[in-house]
Amino acid sequence: MTPTPTVSGHELDTLVRRLDPTSVGVELTAREARHRDDLKARILMSAAESTPTPQLSPEPRRRTGRRRAVAAGLGVAAVTAAGLVVPQLFGEERRPSAWSATPTALSADAAREAGEACLSATEKLVTRPNQPPPEGSFAPEQRRAMRVVVSERRGPYDLVVLANEAGFDLTCTSYDGGDPMASGSRFPLTDPEATSVSVTGHAETFTSNGGPVAVTDGVTVVAGRVGAQVRGVTLLTPAGEVSASLSTGWFAASWPAWSNAPEDPFATVEISMTLADGTTTDPAPFASFPQRDVPAELGGS
Repeated sequence: MTPTPTVSGHELDTLVRRLDPTSVGVELTAREARHRDDLKARILMSAAESTPTPQLSPEPRRRTGRRRAVAAGLGVAAVTAAGLVVPQLFGEERRPSAWSATPTALSADAAREAGEACLSATEKLVTRPNQPPPEGSFAPEQRRAMRVVVSERRGPYDLVVLANEAGFDLTCTSYDGGDPMASGSRFPLTDPEATSVSVTGHAETFTSNGGPVAVTDGVTVVAGRVGAQVRGVTLLTPAGEVSASLSTGWFAASWPAWSNAPEDPFATVEISMTLADGTTTDPAPFASFPQRDVPAELGGS
């Protein structure tokens, strides 16, 4: 609210004369003078009562708060404690690794970006000089029909599988955010029975030159199609029991590899499945499961 200005008696007389200039020099009777003085007093009193009392600005409050101390070492210790200690590649020294037997799902955006990076890496691979015409998973018509079917992260390892309805697939693995390495086949994966899976696998080696000494790391990758009744896939590997990621009819998993691994990285791997009725199948050798649809004339069954 706008405060009413304070008016003195002299100022009021001046204002009245401005309103009625003919009143200047006019002699008032005693009664008229009393009315004038009474009216002036009322006006002055009204102005004084309507003038608000000025409010003092409150003393500014001193803001207080608690400072949160974050110990970076706690996060590192937690990761190390949860990780698996695996042998240092190509050496006897053992080192802690953030790899986990239980995967973390990639976000939708991260999975899409991983799929695009996989297709880009594959395009570079097949367009190198002196390469034969691309076939199977690498053929342009098969790649155009692919989409991301399963993706996961296990510490430094990111894994994405792209596939199409015909069963052709591309598997891309990256280490510590580096460029992906693509793997595929001339032949599609077999469509498995309802209570089984079809499998494919390979091993990758990554070399990082980011520091003064090149660091080499490796990973073993398994992927495949799952039957309609399969709800979970578990692998018994040299790194221990590994839970696979499962999505849209496909599964995938990875685990660290090291230099003293057998020539066939899947020789000792076994697979068990959890079915829709809640039962779990007995572990069976990796090689006992169907793999690629290879024509009979090329050695397929």
